[in-house]
Amino acid sequence: MFPRQLHLLLIALLPKSTGGDRPVGLFPSPVRLLGRWLRRGIGEDWRRSCARPFFFGSKGAGAETCVWRALAISEYAAAVGRVSCSALFDLIKAFEYIRHDLLVENARRYGFPLPLLRFLVLCYRMPRAIRVGSVTIFPKQATRAVVPGCACADLMMSLALLPTLDAVAEKFASQISEGKLFAATVVDDIQFLALGDAKETTELVTSASRMLISGLKKMALKSTSPTNSCTCFA
Repeated sequence: MFPRQLHLLLIALLPKSTGGDRPVGLFPSPVRLLGRWLRRGIGEDWRRSCARPFFFGSKGAGAETCVWRALAISEYAAAVGRVSCSALFDLIKAFEYIRHDLLVENARRYGFPLPLLRFLVLCYRMPRAIRVGSVTIFPKQATRAVVPGCACADLMMSLALLPTLDAVAEKFASQISEGKLFAATVVDDIQFLALGDAKETTELVTSASRMLISGLKKMALKSTSPTNSCTCFA
């Protein structure tokens, strides 16, 4: 699909302040520009068509909304003598473990444009050179992973997570509609937040968390141990 001169992906491993490295993909400029153009067109059209109340981090649903909502619920719990309980999951190397066959399966299920997906998978399977400092390892070909730095990486993460998150939303639909349970996803960070009495909130967050972890295991994705918080006022 690509001319030989453009058929190379450079993966730079940038050191993180918390330790380890953060991979960032560097496509040739024409490929990168084409990807951005497709993302703003048919990619954005799909995102709007598959919008969910638990997806944040886009225009009109900024990531900061999750923080303000959690704060407001905690303050409300304090004011009325109720309990708020939450769990936050950070997926481990999430982009690196997304299988391409899973993306194809979910694309057919959720109406993701297959020509766009074909273009993206071809990009992800380009021969890649990995650069660490001044050392470059030449080329390898991937059969899984979404490249961080790709204009459509967030769409691919949403596409991968949709079946699991939809299943959680369906199972707890009544609690969500009653304002007892809230879910939020910002790319690869997932939060559950419950409001009610001590027993109810703990059970809701625990049940939703177990269902999420089960779904992640089926996709071969892992998360850090959840960061839990509970605000209780008698």
